[in-house]
Amino acid sequence: MDLGESSLTNNEVDKLAQDEFWLQKIKSNLGKNRELSDKMVSILDSFDRLLLDLDGTVMRLCQKTGSLQEKQLNVSALMQEVDRALCFYNAGIEIDAELKVLSPAENLSKYLKLMKRLKESISFFSSDPTLEVKRERMQSTFDFGCIALEQEFKTMLRQSRASLNASDFLSAMDDGYEISRSTDLFNVLIGGNEQAMKQLCSWLISESSSKHYVDIYADVASSSAVRILTGIAGSNLTSVKEDGALRNKEVYRRDSKVGWPAKRSFRPYPTDLGSRRMTLAVENVTKESELESQAENIVICFSVFVALMNIEERFIDTAFKLSKEEKAGCINAAMTKSFSFLIDNCGDFISKARRYIERGDLASVFCLLPLLKYINSKHDVLTSFLKNTSTALQNSFQNVMTSIHSEGTCALEKFVDHVKSDSEKFVPPDCTVHQLTSNALMYLQQLVHQTDALGALLGGEGDEPPKEAVPKYFARVLSALGLNLRNKAELYVNPALKAMFMLNNLTHILKVITKNGVLHIVSEQNRNVEQYYNDQLDQFKTQYLQSWLNLRALLSNFLRRTEVSLSHSGQRLREKDREHIKSIFSDFNRHIDAIAKEHCDLVVPDANLASQLRAECKQNVLPLYTELYEKYSKLNFTKNYEKYVKLTPQNVEQLVESLFSYFKFAGKRSSAIHSSHFSTYNVVQLQRTKK
Repeated sequence: MDLGESSLTNNEVDKLAQDEFWLQKIKSNLGKNRELSDKMVSILDSFDRLLLDLDGTVMRLCQKTGSLQEKQLNVSALMQEVDRALCFYNAGIEIDAELKVLSPAENLSKYLKLMKRLKESISFFSSDPTLEVKRERMQSTFDFGCIALEQEFKTMLRQSRASLNASDFLSAMDDGYEISRSTDLFNVLIGGNEQAMKQLCSWLISESSSKHYVDIYADVASSSAVRILTGIAGSNLTSVKEDGALRNKEVYRRDSKVGWPAKRSFRPYPTDLGSRRMTLAVENVTKESELESQAENIVICFSVFVALMNIEERFIDTAFKLSKEEKAGCINAAMTKSFSFLIDNCGDFISKARRYIERGDLASVFCLLPLLKYINSKHDVLTSFLKNTSTALQNSFQNVMTSIHSEGTCALEKFVDHVKSDSEKFVPPDCTVHQLTSNALMYLQQLVHQTDALGALLGGEGDEPPKEAVPKYFARVLSALGLNLRNKAELYVNPALKAMFMLNNLTHILKVITKNGVLHIVSEQNRNVEQYYNDQLDQFKTQYLQSWLNLRALLSNFLRRTEVSLSHSGQRLREKDREHIKSIFSDFNRHIDAIAKEHCDLVVPDANLASQLRAECKQNVLPLYTELYEKYSKLNFTKNYEKYVKLTPQNVEQLVESLFSYFKFAGKRSSAIHSSHFSTYNVVQLQRTKK
């Protein structure tokens, strides 16, 4: 135990000795560190003193250098401002001298650059009140340049519009008075000055202090539009007849040597009775008239006005940057004069149409309808334009539309009254189609081609839809015509002539209204119209054939009675039978002569109707007469044969075939028939002699 404790004590002593050694070493290192720290602090203090010394000397030098640099910048800016002032000062003198001798037409780009420099000079000197005199002198030069540019703008506008003539519009216009889309009249207007025009307009918009250029444009555009419309309104667009064919006149504008072919749309529409010319209330339908020529001029003027307005709108969009309201005002200023001119011409035209209608020329309505049709087709365009015009101009246009409706309606109603109450006592001796029928049908035929305008005219002021108004009006005309024809038919004494007159007229009516579309329109209101006419035709055909039916009854009764009487007589005829045969031939000759005399001048213009009537006439008479002729003409019932047997069946057939044809002289036809009778009689006599 003692040895162990002694051993542990020695170990601890060694460890303690070792720890003491380390402690001594640490103390030594701490001393060295303290010494190094003191030296570093001393060095840093020395560096700090050096920095303070450097700051005291270098900072003052930097401050002086910065001040010098700022002064240098100020001097440079001052020199630039002096140079700029000298430049602007000299520019005023140089530009003033150059602008006085330079024209914008010579070099527009250079002129605009000089004007831009001059405006910059004015802006520079306006900030210094001491240079007011200099600025005013420059402003005067600038105003002079603006006036020169505005004059150049005006010149360019006039030159471009001088190349746009009425011939350009008419050559591009179709039969519907619309400008062809394949023709770009805007390029004709601009020509080769498009870039220069855009450049000048751009400068005027951005640099000019006034809007005077808009007034210049409106004035030039207005004058150009009035010039073109005046050239059209004062021209003669009617067609003339040369060498049997309609040829268009080549008319010329009064202010140029450029000719343009006239366009026609008011064309007559021939009926089957092509040799007739309309008379009475519709005389001018088939021939040119002053009113018709003026009517077409007015429609063309409206079409050209709309085309011009579209062109000017496109020009404004291309040249100017205007708001919607400013654009509308500009268009209004440019087109108001031309529209007023157009309205004045419309007023004169309507007044003339009123005079024509009052004196009985009811065909004048055909001159009003195309105008009404075109205005209705451009209703939205014209309404949009009129919104920005004066109240007086709007009222004038409304008065024109009211006058067109009133005069057109008046003419249409007067025509119905004319057809209904025509009291002329003349009826054609040949029972052919009456002139009133031709007039009424041609009148309706013209209206068929204007149904849209006619519907607007008839249904514009009432509650009746246009689609119903047109069929009702056509039905009224046909009804009035039928009533008047019945009254005129009573002027004939012979019932057969009455029936033939109605038959010819009703056949012509049905044929024409079927061909030209009137029947289709009227059938929209009444589907039984065609059946009504067919029933009437059957009725009057039966009435006409009554005289032939009487002759048939005469032959039929004789053949029936005589057959029984002669069956017991053998070959020898009794006196009573001979007299009976003589009487039947005499009665037949008398009846057929009466029919031939009364019907020889009858004319049936319709070939189908004439063929039907001939066929039915022959069917009623020829078979029975052939039987009579074959049975009794060879019997020896008389010594005076030619007195009783005047006609052979072939003669009767020839007589019927000769009816209802166009013969210039009835006497020629009668003599031809009688000569054929005698030649046939001689042939029969020779045959009997040989036997």
